[in-house]
Amino acid sequence: MVFLWLETPKGNAYVSVAFVGDNLRHVEFVKKISINTPAEHNTHFVEKEKLQVQVQGNSMFAGWTKPIPLFPSSRVLPPSCIMFEGYGPLTTGVAEFRYPSGARFMAESNGYDAFVTFFHPASKYSGPGTDGRVHKDLVTTVYPK
Repeated sequence: MVFLWLETPKGNAYVSVAFVGDNLRHVEFVKKISINTPAEHNTHFVEKEKLQVQVQGNSMFAGWTKPIPLFPSSRVLPPSCIMFEGYGPLTTGVAEFRYPSGARFMAESNGYDAFVTFFHPASKYSGPGTDGRVHKDLVTTVYPK
C-alpha cells in the first residue's frame, strides 16, 4: 500500500493512493474498504512473479516489476525495490484509524524502527527515503462499516 501526504477536508494527512497485491481475495477486500480514497480505483492484482517480498531477520526487501500509478497525481512509482532494515529495541504498538468508507482498522504489532532505502535500477538510483518500521508480529483487524 502506498500513501501520499495530501490535502483532505480535515487537513493534510497520509492518504492511501495505491495498493498492489498477489492475493486476489485480499485485493478485492482492500477495494471495498478503500471507498472514497484514491486507492478505491487504484487497487491492482499482480502475479506472484511481478511482486516479491522477502523477510530475513530484521530486514524486509520488496521488489515489483509493474509500474504503480500514484493517483490522484500524474506520478508513477516505477518498477523498483525497497529495503527496510530494522534497528534498536523491539517495541510494541497499537494503531487505529477509520477509512472514509467507515471501516475501522486496528493494528497491534511488535517491531523495530527501520532505515528505508529505495532502489531504482533503471536510473541506477539508490538512496534513503524516509524512516519506517519493520513488524515482527502484526495482527490487523478491520471492522467493515
